[in-house]
Amino acid sequence: MPRIPDELQDAVVFMYPSVESARAGKAAGGTGFLVDLPGAVPARPHTYLVSNLHVVRGGCTTVRVNTSEGATDAVQIPEAGWFDHPDGD
Repeated sequence: MPRIPDELQDAVVFMYPSVESARAGKAAGGTGFLVDLPGAVPARPHTYLVSNLHVVRGGCTTVRVNTSEGATDAVQIPEAGWFDHPDGD
């Protein structure tokens, strides 16, 4: 399998069951990716996190975030923040 281009690697996220496990980098339960879609203001796109339904429904709704300053934090996305694809994909 070919290597993923460097510019795409910044869009990959790891999903965890809790803030504690995300901060420790242990017990990752899945992956996802970030995608920007145009917003009403061209310079301010909407950023969405995309993952598999079984990852989110399995309780892995926390994302480990690496900042541009080199720090790491975790963001737990509440259940109301997830949307299923209307076609079930």
